[in-house]
Amino acid sequence: MPLPLKTLRSIAVITGFATLGGATFFYKKIQDNLISGTYYSTSLMLLKEHEYAKELLGHPIKTKFIDLGDQFNVIDGEKGVAQLAIPLRGKKQNGTLYTWSTRTGPGADWTVEKVELQLKGSPRVETIYPKEKTQMNAEQGDSR
Repeated sequence: MPLPLKTLRSIAVITGFATLGGATFFYKKIQDNLISGTYYSTSLMLLKEHEYAKELLGHPIKTKFIDLGDQFNVIDGEKGVAQLAIPLRGKKQNGTLYTWSTRTGPGADWTVEKVELQLKGSPRVETIYPKEKTQMNAEQGDSR
């Protein structure tokens, strides 16, 4: 016996809401896993200690969701490599915090190797860490 159209419509709506809820849950769970890593928290701490970066962005500095589709964002625990592009919002300007981290093996602590800030709409990159200035660009192998 075929189901009435009203019943089929109700099933489709309920299934749609359940799918959307599940996708939202897992998206948030992935974001939470990303921001729980020391590569993330240490990079933000370095940014917040950098006076010139705070001046450029304006206080308070807030993070936005990491773009999970961005090819720059890679965390490979087996290879011991993590790199993230963390979107930022400051009172004055928005920008992206690029961070590169490594670790010696699974279960070892992450070490932040480099942190850079790029303001939205600007080609200029401010090195946050390490302190010495480095000119990184596409010719030197940056994968931004």
